[in-house]
This record gives sequence, C-alpha cells and structure tokens, in this order.
Amino acid sequence: MGCRISSSNNENFASSTNKIDLNAADEMDPTDQQPTLQTSVDYKARLERKQCLAKETPEPVYDLAECNLKDVPPGVFIMCKVLRKELLSLANNRLTSLTGGGALADLQLLVTLNLTSNRFRKLPEEIGTLQNLRELLLANNNLERLPVQINRLQKLQLLDLSSNNLTTIDQLSFMANLRILNVCGNPRLTKLPNQLATCDNLVDLVLDPNTIVEPPPEVIEAGTYAIVKYLSTGELLIGRPPPQDQHDSRAKTSTINFINSERDDQRAAELAREKHQKEKQLLAQERLAYEKDYLAESKLHEQHQRKKQQLLEQLLHQQNHESVGFTRLQEEKQSERQRLINDILKDELHSSQLVDNLLSLKNGPDPTFLERERQDQQHLLEQLRVQQNDLRKQEILTAMTDLLENEINVIQNFHNQRDQSSRTILEQEYETNNLLNNVFLNYDRNRQEIIDQVNCDEDIQKSAVAALIARNDSRTWGLVEQVRIVESQLAALTTYEIDRKKINQDDQIVRR
Repeated sequence: MGCRISSSNNENFASSTNKIDLNAADEMDPTDQQPTLQTSVDYKARLERKQCLAKETPEPVYDLAECNLKDVPPGVFIMCKVLRKELLSLANNRLTSLTGGGALADLQLLVTLNLTSNRFRKLPEEIGTLQNLRELLLANNNLERLPVQINRLQKLQLLDLSSNNLTTIDQLSFMANLRILNVCGNPRLTKLPNQLATCDNLVDLVLDPNTIVEPPPEVIEAGTYAIVKYLSTGELLIGRPPPQDQHDSRAKTSTINFINSERDDQRAAELAREKHQKEKQLLAQERLAYEKDYLAESKLHEQHQRKKQQLLEQLLHQQNHESVGFTRLQEEKQSERQRLINDILKDELHSSQLVDNLLSLKNGPDPTFLERERQDQQHLLEQLRVQQNDLRKQEILTAMTDLLENEINVIQNFHNQRDQSSRTILEQEYETNNLLNNVFLNYDRNRQEIIDQVNCDEDIQKSAVAALIARNDSRTWGLVEQVRIVESQLAALTTYEIDRKKINQDDQIVRR
C-alpha cells in the first residue's frame, strides 16, 4: 500500500494505465501508428475508417482517438449500446463537452472511458449514471472542479486526474472500489480532503509532494496507508517520543514512590519505543507485501468483484419476484441495492455462505428475459441496417445528382463553344466571300480592259494592213501572213496574260 510521487520513474502506474488502450491500438490502422512526414492529415477519412472498424469488429472497443474532434459525433453513445462496447476512447482530440454524442444513459455497459488530452473544463452531472464504469481517464485537460455525482460511480477502480487545474477533490467520497487515484500535475491542489478516507480500498495514491501542504510531508513519505489514516483520525504513523503524562501524575502522588514511578515510566517508554519500532517494521513489511502482490491482487480482486456482481444481480432478480414490498418505489429499490452492495463488499467473512445460498436460489438467468433482450437487439440491428441502407442510397443519389449536374455543365459549355466557333467560322466565310467578290470584279474589269485594248490594236493593225496592201500589192501576201502571225501571237499573249492573272488571284486567295 504505497504512495507514489510523480516522477519520470513512475513506470508501474504508466504501465497499468497504458493497458487500457492496448485493444484500441491493436484495432487501429497500422498507418496511424507510424510517424508520417505529411503536413496535413485527413481526419475525416480517419474518423470514417475508425467508425467502420468499430462496427465491423466484434471487439468491445470503440476507438475515436486522434481524430481532431471538436464535438462527439452524433449517435456514438447509442452505437456503443447497440454494439455492446465496453471501452470508449476519445483521447487526443479537442473536445470541450460530451453533449453531441447523445445521452450518457446509453453508456450503461461502458467499463472504460478515456478522455485524455482534451479541453474539458468540467464534466456533465450525468457522469454518475455510468454505473458499470471501472476506469475513468481524464489526464491532460483543463478541469477546474469535479461533479458532485462522481461519487455515484461505485464500481470505479482507476481514476486519473493528472495534469489539470483542480483546486479540491472533496467530491471523491464513499467510493468503495476506488483503488488507484492519480492527482499529480495539479498545481492549485494543495490539500487532500478528509472525505478521501472514506474510500476504503484506496491502495495507490499518486501526487506531487512539492504542492501538497496537507497532510504533512512526513505523512506523504510514509505512504498511502499513512495518508488515509491521517485523514480519518489525524494520527501520524511515524516515530515519536512517548507521552510523559504518567510520569507527571505519578510524581504528584507521593515522594516515597517517586523512584518506582520513574522506573515504571522508563520501562513504559522503552515498551512504547519497542512498540513503535514493531509498528514501523510491520508497516514496512505490509508495504513490501502490497507492492509485491499488487498485480496478482488486482487481478484476483477484479475477478472476485465480477463474480460478486453477477451473484448480486441474480439476488436482486430473485428478490424482485419473491418480495412484494421491494416494488414500492424506485428510490427504495436503489437504496436497498446500494445497502446490499456495501454489505456484500464489507462482509467478506460470510461471502462463501452467501454464494452457496445464491447458487441454491438461482441456477441461471430467466430465458424469457434473454429472449426479450435478443429480440430487442435484433430489432435495433434491423433498424440500424435500414438506416445505413437509407444513408447509402442518399449518398448514391447525391453523387448521381452531382454527376448529372457536371455532365449538364459540360454539355452546356460544349454548346456554347460550338456556337461561338460557328459564329467565328461564319464571319470568316463572310469576309472570304467579300474578298472573292472583289477579286472577281477586279478580274472582270481587267479582262474587259485587255479585250478592248486588243480589239483596238486589231482595228489599228487591220487599217495598217489595208494601207500597206494599197501601197504595195506585191507584198500583200507577205503582209497577210505577217498579220495572221501577229494575230495568233496576240491571241496567245492574251490567253497567257489572262491565265497568269487568274493564277495570281488564286494564290492570293489561298494565302489569305
């Protein structure tokens, strides 16, 4: 039964708390456990992957750690109830409340709740409804106070409140199963309340001795047992000189018996010293025994508590059928149940006889209740499947709608581009036609001018030939021949000139 001081050597507590997330870490994607050089992480894809993994695997773990969450995703608590999850991990996020996940009453089956490394300033009052919770991890937050209903967590065994802003832990009282409490890293917490002594099974208390003023440092060094003893009775379980009241009282009786009384006082002082030495040795031996048997005792105690809880539920079920007065009010039922739990936990001497009586009274659970629970579970699973199918259909319809909109936009853009291209081509054709018309007009005009010039030259030549014939009849035949040659050559030149101009005009049209 030791009190550990917060330091880098605190490996036992770290190993015990780290066991909580081993199952969740096994279920995580290996890529999430390896370091990455990417500057941005797709937290949405990671969240979807972890939710699908929690739904598909039979492990009782619902892991949503390291998803950069500001609020708990809707429906997480009801999914934990439907899938019968026992561990919910929301560590390493940016949560400030638990309102988004649903009703905390749906987490009745939860055994471990991990809220480490978030931004909580306070916890909801409904946290006391988690009756089966055994491990609550709240390290590395901004908690300033604890809810009053936290002491209703009667099955809680591990509570980690390290690295917060707590000023008091008065709310931790009458928690019969609390075994490990970590309050280190709270610089404003300077005093341990006396209510902590009501936690009967507290065996491991982790704190900072530099910040705790009350109890005194010598009590803290003595261990958890000494701290609880000091908080309950104010007694210091450390070496101290025996009182001298007996010596003073006997000295006043008579001077005759002074020597004898002094010897008796010395003998009593020696006996007291021996007694204190024996107490120190016993405390040291007890501390060593607790440290050696801590792991085995914790496992055995957990199994024992589970058996007790099962037997207790059977006893309550049997009493609900046999007792008429037990069905009066819900508050009386809860008080009776709490009383029975405390009696069973404290009366370990009669536990074997009580187990035999319970086994003789009830051999197994009610088949009708199991059948009803199975039907309810099947109904919830069917509703979940229908809801998932509806969500998938809705996602498919949304994707198809987006695809159709994209196709319509592409077609519209194609039509616009085609119309623009058509208008451009028509404009170019119109300009080309105008150019061709101008070319043909110029061509006709030039051709007509050449023809007129040729006709004029021909008339001139004919008149010249006639004159020559008139002057010289002897050279008539030669001139006629020359005229024919000239006419043929002029006709050839005219044809050649026309073809050349046509070819030049065609080349100009092609170049444009």
